Amino acid sequence: MQSLHKKLTNNHKGIFFGVLTSIAFATYILINRYVYTNYVVEPFNYTATFVISGAAFAALGLAFNYIKQKYSIFEKSILPIVANGLIAGVAIGLVVFGQQYTTAINTSIIVTATVLTTVLFSKLLLKETFSRAQQLWLLIMFVGLYTAIVGVHSIKLNKGDLIILSSCLIFGFTNTYSRILMRKNSSGFIADVRLLSGGLLFIILGIIVSRNDFLVTSTGLWPILSGFFFWLTIKFFYASIRYTNPNKAIVLSNSHPIFTPIVGVILLSEPYSWTKLVGSITIIVSVYFISKA
Repeated sequence: MQSLHKKLTNNHKGIFFGVLTSIAFATYILINRYVYTNYVVEPFNYTATFVISGAAFAALGLAFNYIKQKYSIFEKSILPIVANGLIAGVAIGLVVFGQQYTTAINTSIIVTATVLTTVLFSKLLLKETFSRAQQLWLLIMFVGLYTAIVGVHSIKLNKGDLIILSSCLIFGFTNTYSRILMRKNSSGFIADVRLLSGGLLFIILGIIVSRNDFLVTSTGLWPILSGFFFWLTIKFFYASIRYTNPNKAIVLSNSHPIFTPIVGVILLSEPYSWTKLVGSITIIVSVYFISKA
């Protein structure tokens, strides 16, 4: 009975952190789109500034926990975590870069495709699968995803949509591999190292691509604020994986189509059709039943 209570408690924690992940993700997606809409910025430079801002918060977290002797940073075992972070850094870079060419609403909807790729890699690497009922709702979720993005016509994605969609395959792998890394490392440590690795990658790319003049300073504190919510997103997401599993965590984390469209329409004047509404509702209902099963 005590073991069952503990299991239920961990499941509730996983659900809680999954929902927080969704809120934090929607926040930084909306901030990024707001910047692209209201300021003139070069997409790569803004992407680099955003990722480096998130890495700065991760560095503070690592330093604090290192001083408190919670983390032992300089070990050989950190290399796989760094590699995973570099790969994930490429994926998040594709998302933010692609936002220049599509709406925050589309971004929020397209990223839910990460559920499908995470399920695929979880089956390959962790031998984790969904039940028959969950598989059915996963299929329904895919139909909702297609309806929200494409509508009732044949598929037609813009450049930004395709760039963001390509990141989902990378995220699927890094999300699953993170669960393997958690066998020997805490979720908080993996999250911070992942963010810091991505930040260092974009510092190097920024110097190569734009020399020393690549950080965006004309948009006020928006990139820093967005980077903060990016940091929170990864921290919450890895905590959700820790208490549940990659499949359930990624499903819970993709409940953001509930509120992202509302803010996108009200604050950013983004278009919103009935097909996006129907598709988003289908996605949310699917998320609920997949996580409940």
